[in-house]
Amino acid sequence: MKENIQDEIIGSVKNALKESGLVDSFAEELYLDIPADARFGDFSTNVAMRLSKSLKKNPRDVASDLIEKIKKQVELSSLKAILKRLRSRELAL
Repeated sequence: MKENIQDEIIGSVKNALKESGLVDSFAEELYLDIPADARFGDFSTNVAMRLSKSLKKNPRDVASDLIEKIKKQVELSSLKAILKRLRSRELAL
């Protein structure tokens, strides 16, 4: 199950990178770590640090941009799932 979650997260990060036009440079090297300290979450990646060098931006700003793009993806996915469920109920009536 943990691998499925990791795959989903990696997919979301790759989509966010693709949306930013940066997927080619990091697509193959993207991975997640499990932080030693649980205060830092369940998974982490150093993609923002790596991107900050080439973009000449603060890593926190890069991470914030990626997080916003991932949130939009999740919101859209959730909305699509809700609409699909509603449509299937309408067809059943």
